[in-house]
Amino acid sequence: MRKILLWCCVLMLPSLLHAQNLTVSGDYDNQSLQQIFNDLSSRYPVSFFYKKEDLPSKKTTISFENQPINAAVQQLLDNTNLTFATYREYAFIVASKAELDREFTQEFYVAQEKAMLDAAKIKDTEKEIPLTTIGSANTMNQSGTAMLSGYILGVDNDETQIGATIFVKELNKGTSSDVNGRYEIELPIGTYTLAIKSIGYLENLQQITIYQDGTLDIGLYREAVDLTEIVVEGEALDANVKSSQIGVEKLSTKEIKKLPAFMGEADVVKSLILLPGVSNVGEGAGGFNVRGGTVDQNLIMQDGGFVFNSSHVLGFFSTFNADMVKNLTLYKGNIPAQYGGRLSSVLDVEMKDGNYHKFIGKGGIGLIATRLSFEGPIQKGKSSFIIGGRSTYSDWILQAINIPEVQNSSAFFYDVNAKFTQKFDDNSKISLSTYLSQDRFKFNNEFEFDWATQMVNGEWTQFYSSELSSSLNVVYSKYSSTLADPEGNQAFSVDNASEYVKVKPNFVYNPNANHNINAGVEGIYYIINPGSLTPVGEVSSILPRNAEAEQGLELAAYLNDEIIVNDDISISAGLRYSFYQNRGAGMVFQYADGQPKTLDNLIDTTTYGSGEAIVNYGGLEPRVSVKIGTSLNSSIKLSYNRTRQYINLISNTAAATPIDVWQLSNPHVPPQVADNYSIGYFLNLQDNIYETSLELYYRDIQQLVEYRDLADLLVNNHIETELLIGEGRAYGAELSLRRKIGRLNGWISYTYSRSQRKVQGETLDESVNLGEWFPSNYDKPHDLTLVTTYQISRRSSVTFNFTYNTGRPTSAPVGKYAVDNALNIPNYSYRNQFRIPDYHRLDVSYTLDTGYKKEKAWESSWTFSIYNLYGRRNAYSVYFTQQPFQNPKANRLSVIGSAFPALTYNFKF
Repeated sequence: MRKILLWCCVLMLPSLLHAQNLTVSGDYDNQSLQQIFNDLSSRYPVSFFYKKEDLPSKKTTISFENQPINAAVQQLLDNTNLTFATYREYAFIVASKAELDREFTQEFYVAQEKAMLDAAKIKDTEKEIPLTTIGSANTMNQSGTAMLSGYILGVDNDETQIGATIFVKELNKGTSSDVNGRYEIELPIGTYTLAIKSIGYLENLQQITIYQDGTLDIGLYREAVDLTEIVVEGEALDANVKSSQIGVEKLSTKEIKKLPAFMGEADVVKSLILLPGVSNVGEGAGGFNVRGGTVDQNLIMQDGGFVFNSSHVLGFFSTFNADMVKNLTLYKGNIPAQYGGRLSSVLDVEMKDGNYHKFIGKGGIGLIATRLSFEGPIQKGKSSFIIGGRSTYSDWILQAINIPEVQNSSAFFYDVNAKFTQKFDDNSKISLSTYLSQDRFKFNNEFEFDWATQMVNGEWTQFYSSELSSSLNVVYSKYSSTLADPEGNQAFSVDNASEYVKVKPNFVYNPNANHNINAGVEGIYYIINPGSLTPVGEVSSILPRNAEAEQGLELAAYLNDEIIVNDDISISAGLRYSFYQNRGAGMVFQYADGQPKTLDNLIDTTTYGSGEAIVNYGGLEPRVSVKIGTSLNSSIKLSYNRTRQYINLISNTAAATPIDVWQLSNPHVPPQVADNYSIGYFLNLQDNIYETSLELYYRDIQQLVEYRDLADLLVNNHIETELLIGEGRAYGAELSLRRKIGRLNGWISYTYSRSQRKVQGETLDESVNLGEWFPSNYDKPHDLTLVTTYQISRRSSVTFNFTYNTGRPTSAPVGKYAVDNALNIPNYSYRNQFRIPDYHRLDVSYTLDTGYKKEKAWESSWTFSIYNLYGRRNAYSVYFTQQPFQNPKANRLSVIGSAFPALTYNFKF
């Protein structure tokens, strides 16, 4: 169908502007629709576009006299399953209603106007096919052939084009661009005409005279089918059925920006929580949980570097600036072998390169936050930059709340992304990027959180041939945080930091269209400073102390191959071997065998020098996912993968906090190991308009970290005395129905998920709940999400999302006992045996886009949203208080207990 639209826009553009009110006449006896269309096209200024196989085989006898062309075409299609759409006046696209509904969305009509202006501009400025000469007769290759290579780019957005075709008319041969938008073709010395095409773009004709190896980047103008503003990855409409991967989620930034967001800021992490199998513990909670896993079991990467904290302002904003994001992929089922180090999932976020050809500014102004970004060429076509920043000014809202404690509080963050990219030639490029952020949260001078991230990335990409390429990724990152209690005789400050250096060379080999091989090695060196405690003020009685720093080296080698066996079977298979070494300087404490790890049972200490190996861990991590096609529009997928995790977030709260400490594996804390199993059935309906899926999963976890009751985790040199080692399991089912195209689109999903733990130590003191299985803090069995967007007109759309989930587990007092007949002490239940109230919320947003004048220098849009439309007071937690001579009372803590409106003005220039 898209080829029909491409022909319509490219070949017939000059004949689209004809007189109004065309009437036609015809007398046909026992003729096919194709014959009738051909006759009308030969006698009138009209054109028909269709697929031959769609036309009925039955012949027609019909006549009409001076009948309007639209009525005549409709009469021809009566009693068939076909309908038509007109492009401008007299170009008719004939297809099934479902296919036309899929193609002719709001984006089509917007792009149609732009394509007409682009085509007119091309016609005025390019009277003949341009000629490019590469080399000269004096430098001609002696072999008689030359290699031509380069990138295919979109002129308006500078995005590389995947799968664009380059056809050499004189040789009747061609090639296509790879996943990086790069092409390579060998030609005899001479002059040729190249025809370059890509879905959604006008054909570009280029003449070249080539004498020696050289490069030629080619730009394409958009044509009348502009499917998305930013596409996460180029893929077919039935990719969910045909791909070998299971449990992979993708969201375009266009989808993210249309979703209702708290405080009006498009949020990557909050958008992920609307997907099946992804949740968090509530408003104001940082991070997210995937299929019952903990926050730290997600590998969250930005341009190859992983981030320790994915949230700003205690979870109200995510780390990622949506204006800077290019690709976004969440692996929650099968994890390819090139990723490792976490148990549950991988969120791979790739930031955009700057535009190589023109300067662009973009931003947004909201009630409490502002963002602004700039991008453009440094040396046109060769180097580019992009820089963007965000900041919040939310204190005025806190000041407006008539609660003194809130008025004395403040919240603030800023972040900056910057990236520089240099192409040395079409075979090599290098990029340097940085991410800086700072957060501060203070409550009524009672406590204050400060945390910051500094990350620097470098990547060198090299193409050796059309089949083989490599990349070298080098990252340095540091995350630091501070907790302060600034007043009183217990005033203190706790500082901790986590940093790492990562080096990862990766090779990609595509021997043919049916193989995609990734191979490489990865090395990460960690330095963890668990913290230092210092007194604040002259009256503080706190004694200073420091926890000993930790170091660790993680190495891995991997190989992953995605293989298409035939039309029905494809496989993604990989093997990863990881090795970890805990290194000195440091001290390791020994405790009496068969006794709880307490200071009373400490029997010996071993001291290790700087760089000395303390303990080694490692093992194989096989990964495999298989797709079996059951029909043209359905498939079954199965996967298994083993993952290991050598670094853990130490936190005894339900939600991660900025000062939680990262703990490396050591003799007392072995690495966590998980075996993940998935099976799913995928079915597309009505020509891929609807996607349905049912996925079942099970995860078995060994050597899981748990905590004693009332564990003391801050600046503790004997932290192993507060930790318990157990096992875990998570299992569930995810049911999803998605409509991706049309004026009304969105998805509805239901997830049944259980996450449980078991800690059965050698003694009762080292067990939890008598060694029986109990629900984890993230166990939320039922989760229902509905997201729908309706395109009201070309310029406006409205989006709703509704979320319901089971309340998370908690512990509660079930009795009390008295001390000296005076002091009542509550007696709590076993861990996590009760639940807070269920959670549900409805959000709505309305977006009014800019007008569609191509030459408009300033484009703008407005987004109005209401978070928690009906003002539900969802419980973040339930805590208990007790007055003298009264029973304990349950209290509900709601972070956002009313509707929260927001207005954002977005602009681009």
